[in-house]
Amino acid sequence: MILNFNSNIVLDKDIDSQNLIISFKAITKSIIPTWEGNLIIDPKVLTFNAQRLYLDHKVSFETAIGKIIDHKLEEDALKIKVQFFKDIPSSYEAFLKYQNGLSESVSIGLRDYDYNKIENKGQKDSYEIIKGEIYEISAVYEGADPKAKISNFTKHPIQPNLQNTKEGENMETLTNTTNKNLEELESLKKEALMLKKQKEEAQNIATFAKLYTEHASLASKAIAEGLSFVEFSELVKEEKTKDEAKDFALKNFSSANFSQPKKETRSFSFGRAIKSMTGSGVDASFEQQFFSNNKFEIPDHTLLNLEGEANTTKPSDTAVSPASNPYLKSTNESLKSIIPTYTRFDRLIDLLSYESNLMPECDIMDGVVGKQDLPVDENDIIADFVDEGVSGVTRDLKFGTISVSPHSISCPILITRTMLNMSELDLNSYIIRKLRESIRKRIEHTIINGNEKGKIKGILGEASHQLEADYFISAKTTGKKATLDMIKKLADKYSLANAKFLLSQINATNLQGLRPDDKSTDKWLVNDENTNLLGRPLLTSVYMPDNQIIYGDLKNVQIATWGKLEIIPIQKEGGNIYIEALYDVDIKLKDPKAFVINKKASSS
Repeated sequence: MILNFNSNIVLDKDIDSQNLIISFKAITKSIIPTWEGNLIIDPKVLTFNAQRLYLDHKVSFETAIGKIIDHKLEEDALKIKVQFFKDIPSSYEAFLKYQNGLSESVSIGLRDYDYNKIENKGQKDSYEIIKGEIYEISAVYEGADPKAKISNFTKHPIQPNLQNTKEGENMETLTNTTNKNLEELESLKKEALMLKKQKEEAQNIATFAKLYTEHASLASKAIAEGLSFVEFSELVKEEKTKDEAKDFALKNFSSANFSQPKKETRSFSFGRAIKSMTGSGVDASFEQQFFSNNKFEIPDHTLLNLEGEANTTKPSDTAVSPASNPYLKSTNESLKSIIPTYTRFDRLIDLLSYESNLMPECDIMDGVVGKQDLPVDENDIIADFVDEGVSGVTRDLKFGTISVSPHSISCPILITRTMLNMSELDLNSYIIRKLRESIRKRIEHTIINGNEKGKIKGILGEASHQLEADYFISAKTTGKKATLDMIKKLADKYSLANAKFLLSQINATNLQGLRPDDKSTDKWLVNDENTNLLGRPLLTSVYMPDNQIIYGDLKNVQIATWGKLEIIPIQKEGGNIYIEALYDVDIKLKDPKAFVINKKASSS
């Protein structure tokens, strides 16, 4: 007889970063709502035999991520200490996620348990656990016990003080018995608010289950574990194959087919955060939990509404359609919604890539932690034929490295006193739109030109090859020869398979008026759409200098992001609010030989 239930933990100062040790309340005296009724948990009646922290409930050698080195019963809470290990990737990753607030709960596995049933007239019955053995603890995304927190691990002895509730005693009597002072009463109010929110989530899931009975079993499990509707939706998607998941999302999650729309209760709103600074009475309690040291440090998993108007308005002049963007794939081109072909840790960089014509061509690595050395494959391998039973020739494979470290992009946004009269949704959309546009432009500019301080050099600063003569002067005489010279320059050192030209829009337009050579009477050097140069793929950018042309493989541009957005709001005179958004990126060339650029103008 096994029972699994979840417990929330929240980040506290008691994380030992040097020794990778986290102490937290694993179970508190709690009332947890389930599908059948309220589950009453008191850690005093439980025995503790768990020895390790697992990644999930599939207990195995591979899923072990931490060692439980101590446990104590203190103040109606079971506290445990977990030792993580830096040389085990999954263990160290779990430690960092708890440390940075990306994971906030654990799941408790209980066996050999017994309970008393408490009947409540007109309400669901309650079930009080009177004994049980804790045999397993695992990491989960979100728990159901709001009082389970990371805390100081004091060395108090266990003092059992069992308090059994008689069968038939109602919840009001139980509350009066267990909450005898003002502090406990305040805790009960918070618990009631949590139960109300969980009840609303459970009603959404139950409504869905009535409409789509094939998911009734999964809905029951989600309600029993206290999952939100968003998390339940993810469970449904995981049970489908990729093709089925796409069809399911289009048919079952549209507003036309589901009468109760999904509630984005855990989405960070820039509008709420800013309006709350003006004393407007806006409830920004969710946003305020990420505010410290005079700035908002916003975890990526809370940015659920960054898309804003990205899929309903025309993107910038450099944007591409979803069909030509390799990161996003639409199941139906007539629909505005899109389904990513995979999930990124960083939602913002995915959206910026969708709005850009340069970034999808580059190699993007998100979720980087600290300074990292990334491996670069320097091998050009062709497979060999071998005789049966004979091994192939051993080859010396070579790998280089590039080092990436965070460089902060600063995006300033001014909110005037008049703009504060906008609705929270309109203000939020405005800030997101300005933020996306400003950061995307800076990244596109840096890919080509680097940054002003020279810490990021860009393609023009790192490319290994340059032409011996100015391309644009040569192209006026014979555009075909000038272009072929550039192609041959790259072909001597690098594959042309994915190479593309990159020009400013003005230069591309000027080249449209040139013939490849004197013999060409029906062709132009650049086509009317500015998409190819002498038959080779061509991209244009407003950030290309007018005296430059690039030919190379943009997949050798490595974009690294650190997945956290910081917002610093400052109140100015006249009732205005100045916002500075900070976003960390780095841009490096994996192989500078992958690019040829025009002859650099000599400085005079």
